[in-house]
Amino acid sequence: MKAYFADTLIAGFDGSSFKGPRCQFLTMLKNERDGLKKVTNQLYDCQAVTSKDKTEGWITTWLLQVTTDKRDKTDSIEYVYDSQFKNGKIIMWNKYARHLKKI
Repeated sequence: MKAYFADTLIAGFDGSSFKGPRCQFLTMLKNERDGLKKVTNQLYDCQAVTSKDKTEGWITTWLLQVTTDKRDKTDSIEYVYDSQFKNGKIIMWNKYARHLKKI
């Protein structure tokens, strides 16, 4: 994943944020993933937009993520990711979550 992110970036999450070097951001993502036994993603859609001056671009993706933690508890969350690109690297990454509940 190192190749996709700029040296420093800004990220927003469910109730928190990050601003700093890529290595710290990737460590944070790795620690989050290490707490899970299984992760599956189902991509719904994506949309790419480029600025008029062609200096930056945005990609928005919509997906369903189903996770199983190490205690075998399963959770389903719908995510929307907004990623801003500059010079081919992600410089801003925002993740919006909708926790699904069984009815």
